[in-house]
Amino acid sequence: MIQRIVRSNRCARNGRLARTGRPSVEIVYGNTSHMREVVGAEATMAFIRGH
Repeated sequence: MIQRIVRSNRCARNGRLARTGRPSVEIVYGNTSHMREVVGAEATMAFIRGH
């Protein structure tokens, strides 16, 4: 699970560009074949950021 705060430049209603800039919390989940005992959180995050 990755939780991050983002500022959207798109209107939530119609998807058009807007100048709202309001922060919102975004939570994303990912699947991997790497076992958590073998690959630590730091290595997993480095892989995700580099992808």
